[in-house]
Amino acid sequence: MKTCKKCNETKSLELFSKNKASKDGKQVNCKACNKAHKASIKEETKAYGKVYYNIPANKAAKKASDKAYYEAKKLPYHIVYALPDFRNDERAYCGVTDNPHYRMARHKQQGNNTQGWFILGVFVDREEALIAEDKYHEQGYCGAKHWEKS
Repeated sequence: MKTCKKCNETKSLELFSKNKASKDGKQVNCKACNKAHKASIKEETKAYGKVYYNIPANKAAKKASDKAYYEAKKLPYHIVYALPDFRNDERAYCGVTDNPHYRMARHKQQGNNTQGWFILGVFVDREEALIAEDKYHEQGYCGAKHWEKS
């Protein structure tokens, strides 16, 4: 039995998380109090973020930071990729990106399944990658057409 420092209730040791640094090997607050504390901090942080990012200067700073992060993750080449199970269609989706991490995150946000995506080709020149993508579209992959035949 141990007394919680937060709620001052005496509870069994199973209701306290582990802490190797303490003599009895348990936290000073019970699991329920820790959970309530974490929830309150989460709500405070969420509320702070809503206020903080509605200030125009902070909004602009976040946008600049996000752009810098995206630019840092860009690759020096362009990837033609495929999503095999795109919107439960029988055909796979084909696209071009220079930042696969960002592109797959965008596909997930749009509700698409990104598991099992694979690389069809790697190109230094974006135009070559777009031409290759269109050739895959002619083979049955779905996606946007970039080049019209003249």
